Amino acid sequence: MFKGRVRIMSGRSKRGYLHRHRTGYSCYFYTFALMIFISFQQVGTVHQVPLESGVAQGTWIPTAPMIANRSGASATLLRDGTILVAGGFTGKFTSNGLNSSSAEIYNPRMDRWTKTAPLVSAVSGQTAVLLPDGTVLVVCSSVNSALLTPSAQLYSPHTRRWAATSPMHTARKGCTATLLATGLVLVAGGDGETSGLSSAELYNPRTHHWTFTGSMTTGREGHTATLLPNGTVLVAGGSDKPTFKPTLFANPTRDEIYDPRTGTWDSTRPMITLRGSHTATLLPNGTILVAGGGNNGFLSSAELYHVRTRAWTETGSMHEARSGHTATLLFNDTVLVTGGSTDTSAEIYVPQTGQWVETARMHMSHFGGTATLLPSGKVLVVGGTNTAGNLSGAELYNPLIRPSASTSE
Repeated sequence: MFKGRVRIMSGRSKRGYLHRHRTGYSCYFYTFALMIFISFQQVGTVHQVPLESGVAQGTWIPTAPMIANRSGASATLLRDGTILVAGGFTGKFTSNGLNSSSAEIYNPRMDRWTKTAPLVSAVSGQTAVLLPDGTVLVVCSSVNSALLTPSAQLYSPHTRRWAATSPMHTARKGCTATLLATGLVLVAGGDGETSGLSSAELYNPRTHHWTFTGSMTTGREGHTATLLPNGTVLVAGGSDKPTFKPTLFANPTRDEIYDPRTGTWDSTRPMITLRGSHTATLLPNGTILVAGGGNNGFLSSAELYHVRTRAWTETGSMHEARSGHTATLLFNDTVLVTGGSTDTSAEIYVPQTGQWVETARMHMSHFGGTATLLPSGKVLVVGGTNTAGNLSGAELYNPLIRPSASTSE
């Protein structure tokens, strides 16, 4: 099944930038099993070359590993510059792992992980949103990968504790959650076990209550939700029929825009290539970059949504086909993509040229990992899974340092 999630980019919110982190995880271990037959983790050497030669300036630096192995976790940049990583599968392999209630905090200045209080209930593949008051809302998970739950939890950085908040009206997993300009959180779609959900609801952080809002025209899971500069939300792609074959699925025929002023949805043109488990990133020029995903196989193609004309146009394809990857808007307005395959490749989209350039190789593959932009401009990639199982490994991408001859590929 395809799961979608969305995260506000802390530190860029005043400009309304949002990036779609990666898709949910109740399906990615099926996807990963498929990819094992395609490729294995590779190690090599990257030479120091300029951007014009096809390799982006920047390098990967190993950092302290997490306390626990995790895949399907959430990672949220807190106001103090630390990163909260919570839940996920913590067994050796995702297929036999259990949802975890553990959580930990990474301090970039000290390169150190410390345990924090456990969640109220175990989660995996959840969606996490940083709220205006600095707390973190976690929703849309399942109980041990089977039973859906409408429960919602809040993490307070001040008390370093988790607390239950009012449950959603509808149990769902793999939804998208978008912080609106009003301060409310829009939760849309997700997996309802028998079908993708069309329902949507709003969470009010002040009252801790949920209210229904207008439903989408079709059920969706594995979709993306992107906050647009005008305050509306574009929902794109996904599947309306759950399936455990992530490369074969039925797509909604239209994308949709939510208007918070009216609480209604308006259909817009579908993507050129129907897809789910893709990423969607709002670029500084107001267009939305959609990359990768799955439909009859993993996709390397990418396209742009133009808000003013509501039209999609093709742009350069990635070097690697990816699904369930991460996409992070960097401070130089390029987009870093990691994961979504079993190798260690990463690449950067350059909006000025509409092309992708490869970065130095990561030190390990992070299929189903997380990527978080730090205030320093570096990107922290942690966890996920590869041929060795679920990972505790973490590394930093520094876009300001050229790769050296000793950099791992």
